[in-house]
Amino acid sequence: ANGQVQTPKHTLNLNAMQALFLDLGSGNDRVQVGTGLNLKSLQINTGKGTDTVQTTLGNPGLQQTITTGSAASTLAIDAVGQNSWASTGKVESMQAQVLYQGFKHVSVQNTPTINGLPVSTTGAPPTQPVATGVQTNSQYVQAVYQEILGRPATTNELNRAVNSLNNHAVNRFQLAEKLTTSGTANANLVNAWYESFLGRPATAAESGHALRQLAAGQTTTQVLTGILSGGEFLQRTLQLETHGSTRTRFLTGLYRLAVSPSASLPAATLRNLASIYNSEGRSAAVLAVLSSSKVARNQAAGYSVLLHQQPLANNHSVQAELLKTPAPRRLLAWMLSRKS
Repeated sequence: ANGQVQTPKHTLNLNAMQALFLDLGSGNDRVQVGTGLNLKSLQINTGKGTDTVQTTLGNPGLQQTITTGSAASTLAIDAVGQNSWASTGKVESMQAQVLYQGFKHVSVQNTPTINGLPVSTTGAPPTQPVATGVQTNSQYVQAVYQEILGRPATTNELNRAVNSLNNHAVNRFQLAEKLTTSGTANANLVNAWYESFLGRPATAAESGHALRQLAAGQTTTQVLTGILSGGEFLQRTLQLETHGSTRTRFLTGLYRLAVSPSASLPAATLRNLASIYNSEGRSAAVLAVLSSSKVARNQAAGYSVLLHQQPLANNHSVQAELLKTPAPRRLLAWMLSRKS
């Protein structure tokens, strides 16, 4: 922080540097990288020790590459209040990115959304990934209420849910799935869409309109398509993308916000989306992007980091389930209810 990188034994002054490489060797180390750095490139190799790296997305323009030779090492990334995107080997905001390799456990803190999904709390994540299979029913109910609704279950909710599980009236998947489609969960999701795609919270009127559409049976993809087909989102994409036609700038900006800010829209995909845009309209092009396997995998990657603090590449069971259950909220319910 404040132009320095600190370890327990050393303080490095970075104000005159553009690039820095740290090799921590084989010891057990803790590195914390703060804001206020003028660096353009930071590379950290933690070696084979059991190391903890805490870093931030709060240094605009800084690309960080962090590797480890130990599966026991952990990486925690502070988004400093920004929306974030997580994919295999990368966590980023609109301003900065962290590339990583070798870490089994990765967490993103202090972010309102990950991959357009609501984060249940802006504080630190649980010290352990969610491991529902070894929890009692009471512990499980509290865990899913916190993860899905962003709050603990009330005494009445806890007792009712635990009784239903104990009496086999519902199983854990069914309980989690019901919570993912509740009014509170829908409201959290709608607000996350506005934060991630439009850069602001939803107004009461906008939230109410979207919630009524969901209650009437529209899918989340259909409702989000309506939001992103409007003029405000068009202007947002034109601010992000400064080259090309209005259509190209819109489609490229949509792809970046739906997948990740650093994502490149493949030329063949752009041609296909442009054809849909020309023949069927802007809404059809938005629907095509949001219905794609790329976005489904993106949602799974977000849930993997949110719930298990694991990159999707390490979460093989989630990858397998994604092929069977591409619907994001059913996938969330499955992830919460699965045996650890």
